[in-house]
Amino acid sequence: MAISGGTGDYREARGSVRFRDIATPNERARAEIIR
Repeated sequence: MAISGGTGDYREARGSVRFRDIATPNERARAEIIR
C-alpha cells in the first residue's frame, strides 16, 4: 500500500523502493538517499 507511486510514500516504503526501482530508474537516486 506504500507503493502509491508518490515520492512521499517512498520514505515509508524502503523495501518497496527496490521493487519500484526496476520500473523507475530515476527513483533509484531517491532510494539511495533513503538508505
